Amino acid sequence: MLLTSQAYVEQTKKQIQVISVAELVTRQSQFFVVDIREANEVALGKIPGAIAISRGVLEMKITAELEKHQQNIQNQCELSAQPIVLYCQSGARSAFAANSLTNMGFSCVYSLDGGIKAWQVQNLPMQKV
Repeated sequence: MLLTSQAYVEQTKKQIQVISVAELVTRQSQFFVVDIREANEVALGKIPGAIAISRGVLEMKITAELEKHQQNIQNQCELSAQPIVLYCQSGARSAFAANSLTNMGFSCVYSLDGGIKAWQVQNLPMQKV
């Protein structure tokens, strides 16, 4: 059976952890927040403190970026348990990306429900790049 893109997103979201904007705001300091949008999208603004790794290279760069930004990591087991929140424009790409990182062995990966659009609806601050 052929799935529509929306049905595929919904199916994927059932296999991953999703976090709300409200919960991210409350617990942001506990997460490594990654903007997976393309550079032209990130240039319009990002969640303060987020790092940008485009979806196309996420799997190739995530480990090095975590190691660079998380100086207290002692080993691969600790690295794989680092809480990560991924976001995109609406939450679809980040759902697929969260599924991919989970398949790579990361155990605490979340997709931001509604993406940056949901963040903006709440009139939360944006960081200019």
